[in-house]
Amino acid sequence: MNNVLTRFYRVMLLIFGVGAISLIWTMSVFFNCFISSDDSEITFFCKDNAVVNLLVLLVFIGIMIILKKKSVIDGFIEKLNDDAFYSRLQVIMLRIIACIGLAWVLITQYVPGSDQLDVLSSAYKYGIRDVSVVQADGYLDRWPHNIGIATVERCLAIFVGDYNVVFMQLLNVVGITLIYKKIVETWDKFGGSRFSQVCTLACGIIFYPLIMYASFVYGNIWHVTLALIAFDAEVDYFETHKWTHILKCAVALGLSYMVKSSAVIFFVALVIFAIVKGAMDKTKVYKIFVVILAMFLSLGIFAVVPKMVLSKKMGIELRESTGIWGLIAMGLQEDGSTAGWYNGYPLFVYYANDCDGPASEKAAKEEAFNRIKFLFGDKHNAYEFFSRKIASTWIEPTYQSYWINQVRNHRVNFPKWLDAFMSVKGYVVAAKIFNFFQIIIFAGTILWLIFEDNKFFVLKSFLLLNFVGGFTFLLFWETKSQYTITYFIMLFPYAMNGFELLMDKGVGVAKAANKPITIYAALIVILYMVGYVLDASNCIGMHNETYNNYVETFELPYTGESVRDINIIKAEKESHKDSSEYYYKMLQENGLMP
Repeated sequence: MNNVLTRFYRVMLLIFGVGAISLIWTMSVFFNCFISSDDSEITFFCKDNAVVNLLVLLVFIGIMIILKKKSVIDGFIEKLNDDAFYSRLQVIMLRIIACIGLAWVLITQYVPGSDQLDVLSSAYKYGIRDVSVVQADGYLDRWPHNIGIATVERCLAIFVGDYNVVFMQLLNVVGITLIYKKIVETWDKFGGSRFSQVCTLACGIIFYPLIMYASFVYGNIWHVTLALIAFDAEVDYFETHKWTHILKCAVALGLSYMVKSSAVIFFVALVIFAIVKGAMDKTKVYKIFVVILAMFLSLGIFAVVPKMVLSKKMGIELRESTGIWGLIAMGLQEDGSTAGWYNGYPLFVYYANDCDGPASEKAAKEEAFNRIKFLFGDKHNAYEFFSRKIASTWIEPTYQSYWINQVRNHRVNFPKWLDAFMSVKGYVVAAKIFNFFQIIIFAGTILWLIFEDNKFFVLKSFLLLNFVGGFTFLLFWETKSQYTITYFIMLFPYAMNGFELLMDKGVGVAKAANKPITIYAALIVILYMVGYVLDASNCIGMHNETYNNYVETFELPYTGESVRDINIIKAEKESHKDSSEYYYKMLQENGLMP
């Protein structure tokens, strides 16, 4: 029975994993997506030079093979067998990532905007008991999924003050460094080679778009960091069966969900992995059940308690607010910047129903099912819609790391080199370079799926499981490429190990390949491109000329004058302080407060 379960898990993960990664790899070879450098957040779908892309991939593989034959790689691997050398190198590479992040935060000093600023403002209002934030039309009533992170930022403000942006950006640097640390530690625990671990950290240094996300004061970084800590504790539990590891796993997962509700993807992955790992180890059922139950309870507690505390703090009952259907319906629409991206629909349906949460949910649910009927009622509609949605989500090579900073003010006047780096043309250069990078990563991951031994696949699969979860989730949810960057980096160890396995097989590479997986991956590539030609809409390759004109004519607005933003924050803070003092005085005069 245990063997049947693990085999079923492996087959299903291969079906979805190979399918998703082969599809994304195909899109990245033949096409490229660029995002506008203004507030419109429009995606430009452009044809790419597939010959050049494949040539770069072949050159990369060729260089690896030459280094292997020259014993350069073997000599390096021999050095990595020295524990002291490996540990020292790992620490150095993690410190480099941290130092790049530290330099980025201190040099750029970006000012948050949009939801980042709204959450910071909500955390401040939380502290002064401004009930407007949870009443009809209040930010946390409109977006109740951000109550968790607003609570976290409120707690941080007790120690570091309100609107302490630099502190939270530096905290993101710590989170990014820990993500890479936990990825390689996880890989090491399940037998991943030290060579692929070091190459993963090298990818972390090269792939600076994630480091640029240190500026983004939201839950994108830390929900992943905490989820990986939870996984680490889960693995330790199955090794030792100590209850302390269950507690660590549950608390880390709960905090992850509190920081960002999409951590539910990691929760599902943790539950699935617990069942499969427990079955492999022939762990007693009650021991598997206990860790799963602890995670369920933790998720429930960290979902409910922040709302209860907020309600008590404000002294009012929280309204029955909106749920998930507005975001699902929006994820199936195409009247925004592109397919499935933010278009304001949740707010539209919220206000159309007089800020009534349940009524908004009912209307949004009906809209979601209407969109599903429309999309799947015509194969052409579904093909075009999901082509645009998947491409805009997964093959914009910088994953909006430039965009989230280009549209924000900063507290310093940039030096000329940084202005050039952050310009539209600077972004285009980075996008083209990282397009090669992502093609290599996706190709290496496919190689790993083809060559990895069956008995090691399940143990090493957790990061891949999360990638597949993120891919599936965003097919129907509201999407953006900024949501996927943390899933993308989880492929680094697979990709690096994939090329390592390719080199190790040598002349026996064809014999060592898993034939069904190879054929399946090839079929995904062929079927998608045949479908694209037959569809004849050019749905993800139509904007080359338009985007070239945009790059030549668009100029980024001057964003160095952040005094305006600071004054707005200051005025808002003073206004709320004055209001709260006035209402408190009125309550005292009427004998309602001591």
